[in-house]
Amino acid sequence: MIEIKNSITFPAEFVLITPTRRLVKSSEFKIYYKKQSFKGTVFFFNDLLLFTKKHIFDEKITMKAHFSLLQCIVADLSSKIEKKEFWFSVVNRDQPDSPIEIAASSFAEKREWMDAIRHHTLTLLKSSPATSSTRFKKYRSGTVNLNTVFRDSRPPLL
Repeated sequence: MIEIKNSITFPAEFVLITPTRRLVKSSEFKIYYKKQSFKGTVFFFNDLLLFTKKHIFDEKITMKAHFSLLQCIVADLSSKIEKKEFWFSVVNRDQPDSPIEIAASSFAEKREWMDAIRHHTLTLLKSSPATSSTRFKKYRSGTVNLNTVFRDSRPPLL
C-alpha cells in the first residue's frame, strides 16, 4: 500500500491507506473517461476502485478517479456496442454522467474483473447497515438495471 501511495500523485484530501483496506488486484487497461482515452492502471481494493494514468513525458502517475464499491455498478458493454466485445463500464451512482469504460484484453479478463467487482460489492452491501434490502436483493438477483437500482432524486442513467 505504501508503495502504491508513494508512486501516485493524489489530491491532498484523498486518503488511500486505511486499517481495513487491502489490494485485491491491479492491471493495466485502455480506459475511456470524460471524453479522454488513455492507458492506465486500475487498482481494485476491497472497498475502492482507483483509476490512474501514467503520463508519457515525465512518467508521473496521477489519480484520474476513484469509486467506493458501495457506489459502483458494473455493466458489460459488449451487448450494447458491437465493437466493444471486451469492454465493461463502471458507473458511480453519485456521478452517473461520468462512467468509466475499460477495455480488457480478452473475454476471460473482462469476466474475471466484472465478477470480482460484483462479488466484493455484494459482500460490502451485505455487511453495510446503511444498505437497503431492496438494493441488495436486486443486485443479488442479477436484475441490475442502471436506471432503477439506485432510484432517487438523481437523473436516470442512459
